[in-house]
Amino acid sequence: MTALADAGLPSGPLEAADFTGAGGARATHDLLDLSDPPTAILYANDLMAIAGIAAATSRGLRVPEDLSVVGFDDIPLAEYIAPPLTTIRQDVIAWGRAAAQQLVSLTQGHPFQAPALPPVEFVARASTAPPAR
Repeated sequence: MTALADAGLPSGPLEAADFTGAGGARATHDLLDLSDPPTAILYANDLMAIAGIAAATSRGLRVPEDLSVVGFDDIPLAEYIAPPLTTIRQDVIAWGRAAAQQLVSLTQGHPFQAPALPPVEFVARASTAPPAR
Protein backbone atom coordinates (compact mmCIF):
# COMPACT_ATOMS: atom_id res chain seq x y z
CA MET A 1 0.00 0.00 0.00
CA THR A 2 2.92 2.35 0.63
CA ALA A 3 4.00 2.15 -3.02
CA LEU A 4 0.50 3.18 -4.13
CA ALA A 5 0.44 6.09 -1.69
CA ASP A 6 3.94 7.14 -2.77
CA ALA A 7 2.71 7.19 -6.38
CA GLY A 8 -0.37 9.21 -5.42
CA LEU A 9 -2.70 6.32 -6.27
CA PRO A 10 -5.64 5.07 -4.22
CA SER A 11 -5.66 1.49 -3.00
CA GLY A 12 -8.21 -0.79 -4.57
CA PRO A 13 -10.31 -3.54 -3.07
CA LEU A 14 -8.52 -6.55 -1.56
CA GLU A 15 -9.62 -10.17 -1.40
CA ALA A 16 -7.91 -12.72 0.81
CA ALA A 17 -7.13 -16.07 -0.79
CA ASP A 18 -5.10 -19.16 0.03
CA PHE A 19 -2.49 -19.24 -2.78
CA THR A 20 -4.40 -21.99 -4.66
CA GLY A 21 -6.01 -21.88 -8.07
CA ALA A 22 -9.44 -22.30 -6.45
CA GLY A 23 -8.69 -19.41 -4.11
CA GLY A 24 -7.61 -17.22 -7.01
CA ALA A 25 -10.77 -18.03 -8.98
CA ARG A 26 -13.01 -17.32 -5.97
CA ALA A 27 -11.26 -14.02 -5.25
CA THR A 28 -11.59 -13.04 -8.91
CA HIS A 29 -15.34 -13.70 -8.91
CA ASP A 30 -15.71 -11.74 -5.65
CA LEU A 31 -13.85 -8.76 -7.11
CA LEU A 32 -15.76 -8.87 -10.39
CA ASP A 33 -19.05 -8.97 -8.46
CA LEU A 34 -18.34 -5.56 -6.89
CA SER A 35 -20.50 -2.64 -8.01
CA ASP A 36 -17.32 -1.01 -9.36
CA PRO A 37 -15.17 -3.98 -10.46
CA PRO A 38 -11.44 -3.49 -11.02
CA THR A 39 -9.84 -3.13 -14.43
CA ALA A 40 -6.71 -4.94 -13.20
CA ILE A 41 -5.93 -7.58 -10.58
CA LEU A 42 -2.52 -8.36 -9.06
CA TYR A 43 -2.33 -11.87 -7.60
CA ALA A 44 0.01 -13.22 -4.92
CA ASN A 45 1.22 -15.99 -7.25
CA ASP A 46 0.98 -17.12 -10.86
CA LEU A 47 -1.26 -20.09 -10.09
CA MET A 48 -3.93 -17.78 -8.69
CA ALA A 49 -3.52 -15.43 -11.65
CA ILE A 50 -3.96 -18.23 -14.18
CA ALA A 51 -7.13 -19.35 -12.38
CA GLY A 52 -8.21 -15.69 -12.30
CA ILE A 53 -7.89 -15.49 -16.08
CA ALA A 54 -10.07 -18.60 -16.40
CA ALA A 55 -12.64 -17.13 -13.99
CA ALA A 56 -12.75 -13.83 -15.87
CA THR A 57 -13.03 -15.44 -19.30
CA SER A 58 -15.81 -17.74 -18.03
CA ARG A 59 -17.79 -14.53 -17.39
CA GLY A 60 -17.19 -13.28 -20.93
CA LEU A 61 -14.39 -10.86 -20.06
CA ARG A 62 -11.38 -10.55 -22.31
CA VAL A 63 -7.86 -10.43 -20.88
CA PRO A 64 -6.31 -7.87 -21.26
CA GLU A 65 -8.94 -5.83 -23.11
CA ASP A 66 -11.43 -5.87 -20.21
CA LEU A 67 -9.20 -6.95 -17.33
CA SER A 68 -5.43 -6.83 -16.87
CA VAL A 69 -3.92 -9.68 -14.86
CA VAL A 70 -0.52 -9.77 -13.13
CA GLY A 71 0.91 -12.75 -11.29
CA PHE A 72 3.92 -13.22 -9.06
CA ASP A 73 6.69 -15.86 -9.32
CA ASP A 74 7.15 -16.30 -13.09
CA ILE A 75 6.51 -20.04 -13.06
CA PRO A 76 7.55 -21.83 -16.28
CA LEU A 77 3.93 -22.11 -17.45
CA ALA A 78 3.36 -18.33 -17.26
CA GLU A 79 4.73 -17.54 -20.70
CA TYR A 80 2.77 -20.38 -22.38
CA ILE A 81 -0.81 -19.69 -21.29
CA ALA A 82 -3.15 -17.59 -23.42
CA PRO A 83 -2.54 -14.75 -23.09
CA PRO A 84 1.01 -15.06 -21.74
CA LEU A 85 0.99 -13.90 -18.12
CA THR A 86 2.56 -10.63 -17.03
CA THR A 87 4.27 -11.42 -13.75
CA ILE A 88 6.90 -10.46 -11.23
CA ARG A 89 10.01 -12.64 -11.28
CA GLN A 90 12.00 -13.26 -8.12
CA ASP A 91 15.08 -15.34 -7.38
CA VAL A 92 13.41 -17.91 -5.11
CA ILE A 93 16.65 -19.78 -4.47
CA ALA A 94 18.47 -16.65 -3.25
CA TRP A 95 15.47 -15.51 -1.18
CA GLY A 96 15.10 -18.98 0.36
CA ARG A 97 18.83 -19.16 1.11
CA ALA A 98 18.69 -15.73 2.80
CA ALA A 99 15.66 -16.80 4.87
CA ALA A 100 17.39 -20.01 5.98
CA GLN A 101 20.57 -18.12 6.89
CA GLN A 102 18.57 -15.62 8.94
CA LEU A 103 16.73 -18.42 10.73
CA VAL A 104 19.97 -20.17 11.64
CA SER A 105 21.50 -16.87 12.76
CA LEU A 106 18.50 -16.06 14.96
CA THR A 107 18.49 -19.53 16.54
CA GLN A 108 22.16 -18.96 17.41
CA GLY A 109 21.18 -15.80 19.29
CA HIS A 110 22.45 -13.27 16.76
CA PRO A 111 20.39 -10.11 16.20
CA PHE A 112 18.33 -9.85 13.05
CA GLN A 113 20.09 -8.18 10.15
CA ALA A 114 18.12 -7.54 6.99
CA PRO A 115 19.82 -9.50 4.21
CA ALA A 116 20.71 -8.04 0.84
CA LEU A 117 18.23 -9.64 -1.54
CA PRO A 118 18.31 -9.62 -5.33
CA PRO A 119 15.66 -7.30 -6.78
CA VAL A 120 12.44 -8.57 -8.30
CA GLU A 121 11.86 -8.05 -12.03
CA PHE A 122 8.62 -7.01 -13.72
CA VAL A 123 8.06 -9.27 -16.75
CA ALA A 124 5.56 -7.62 -19.11
CA ARG A 125 3.67 -10.06 -21.30
CA ALA A 126 0.28 -9.98 -23.00
CA SER A 127 -2.09 -10.20 -19.99
CA THR A 128 -1.91 -6.45 -19.30
CA ALA A 129 -3.00 -3.37 -21.23
CA PRO A 130 -4.09 0.18 -20.46
CA PRO A 131 -7.66 0.27 -19.10
CA ALA A 132 -10.42 0.77 -21.64
CA ARG A 133 -11.71 4.32 -21.68
